[in-house]
Amino acid sequence: MKRIVLPLAASLCLSAPVFAGGGEEDAPRRPSNIIEASFTWDEIREPGEDENPYAEFEAPDYNHVDLPQTVAPIVRDGRLVGYAFVMARVRLDESVDIWRVREKAHLLLDALVRTIDDHPVQQIAAGEFDDSDARQAWLDALTSALPEGWVVDVSLLGQDVRMLSG
Repeated sequence: MKRIVLPLAASLCLSAPVFAGGGEEDAPRRPSNIIEASFTWDEIREPGEDENPYAEFEAPDYNHVDLPQTVAPIVRDGRLVGYAFVMARVRLDESVDIWRVREKAHLLLDALVRTIDDHPVQQIAAGEFDDSDARQAWLDALTSALPEGWVVDVSLLGQDVRMLSG
């Protein structure tokens, strides 16, 4: 008898949470393990924020390739003070086939990584940075890695800055 009652009682106790969904009688029947977000983006946005915080990442109307994110050092007075996580957007000449450049993305990223330590982002003051030297060095590296006339410009997107403490 114990052999039958004990497994039966254990199975009922373990399956009870499955039947505990409940809810209102008039509510439409649906699975009870669904979690719904009860907020909208407008409710959590800070006042004064742009409508689209990711607008800089939207595809522009010109020929371009976005390279994978990389880390750029930030220096002030020759000392490392932080890192910027940036993505390089390479503007290409309109005659260039984007897929031919994307095939070489790993080589382009390698050229940028080799250049970035020699031309870091400069910190001017707290919260102010100058990336003009870094952008020019990246442009030169990309121009030398691709055939002449392919690269028009390079821009650094998503500058997520992490300062070192101390």
